[in-house]
Amino acid sequence: MEIIFSIKPDVPVKTDSVAKISSNSPLSDNFLGIVPGSSAAQHAPAGYTLKSNEYVGFDELEAEIADLGPRAKELIDNLNQRVVELQVTLTRVNDLLNDKNRAELSASLANIHGVLEENRNRCIPPSLILMTPAPNSRRCSTT
Repeated sequence: MEIIFSIKPDVPVKTDSVAKISSNSPLSDNFLGIVPGSSAAQHAPAGYTLKSNEYVGFDELEAEIADLGPRAKELIDNLNQRVVELQVTLTRVNDLLNDKNRAELSASLANIHGVLEENRNRCIPPSLILMTPAPNSRRCSTT
């Protein structure tokens, strides 16, 4: 679409101004609007062609929104399904980490820590070494 219009010479239109068809509401008349350019841009000379935004009328906008409906419903359904799955997962985690299990897990970790501390400086029998020993571990001699 091409619209030819003229502006009084005393109206400051910049070379980076943008022309667009606008309206104040969906039920009001359309008008040609000019979005002001930047203060650094030069004034547009007579006969200059402004860039423009593509006009989207109320009917086109309504059609776009109508097309979004089924996709939005599918997205919401999928999201609701994921929320249900997340709730099930959280319930299982909470069941697993109940007060009794947390206490038992804490006690087990404390026992493991105690065993490791107690045996830190002891040597490791060769029969228990399955892979390369840690740099600070010692092997027991079998003499």
